[in-house]
Amino acid sequence: MLRLPVVRGRARVDWAGILLLTTAITALTLGASWAGSTYAWSSWPILALGALAVAATAGFVAWEKRAAEPVLPPRMFTGQRTFPLSVGALAAVGAVMFGCTLYVPLFQQMVQGASAADSGLLLLPMALPVAVVSTLAGKYISRTGRYRALPILGTALLTIGTFLLSTMDTGTSFTLTSVYLAVIGAGLGLTMQVSGTIAQNSAQPADMGAASAAITLFRTLGGSVGVAVFGGLLTSATAGSSASHQALATGTSHIFLLASAVCAAAVVLACCLDEVPLRK
Repeated sequence: MLRLPVVRGRARVDWAGILLLTTAITALTLGASWAGSTYAWSSWPILALGALAVAATAGFVAWEKRAAEPVLPPRMFTGQRTFPLSVGALAAVGAVMFGCTLYVPLFQQMVQGASAADSGLLLLPMALPVAVVSTLAGKYISRTGRYRALPILGTALLTIGTFLLSTMDTGTSFTLTSVYLAVIGAGLGLTMQVSGTIAQNSAQPADMGAASAAITLFRTLGGSVGVAVFGGLLTSATAGSSASHQALATGTSHIFLLASAVCAAAVVLACCLDEVPLRK
């Protein structure tokens, strides 16, 4: 029987990095949530939260460069560009995914007249393509070892789908909304899991745990900040109008027009990806 030496080490928890990162995320999320709804964009609470987010982020970056065991190793972001580009695309995916699951059902209930149960079922045209397309994308990557074209196509479909959602008004039918959601579902299927795989593949084996955590972090952060900003846009559109159908339709249009711009930026990020050979 082969006996290997047992090496026991004691991990060092990066408490300072965790505190700085939590402060930055909290300030950013609160600022995005309150801006345009609770406070004006130029008000001192929003400016103070923005300054705190910037200061905490700068402090976090400076600390991580000299931490013994950083919570997010800087080498993942500076060694090559594939990892930061992938998590950037995932942040955009998070914003679109959470935005659709929250604001499309709201539109269907308040504007199209669907019940709460029906509005949930009406998300199936988005959910089903996610499952099918992500499975096919995984099989394609496993068979060919190539993946660069998938996030480019996926983010392009997300851009088209969110733009189509921005054209919805009080006369838009459930069928047309379902078609738009199917386009977004296909885009999510080509982007969400694929970008995570690309990010993990670009990280060193020693950083695999941190890379997996960063994938979840940026996807969730993109969703949190995106939903907060989208909520501010909807609040601004419906302010003083007693949430009329037209005002809600206008607010929804603003939400998905912004989401489309975010997805267009993600297309640029995806086009800059390098196709690093998959790790065996």
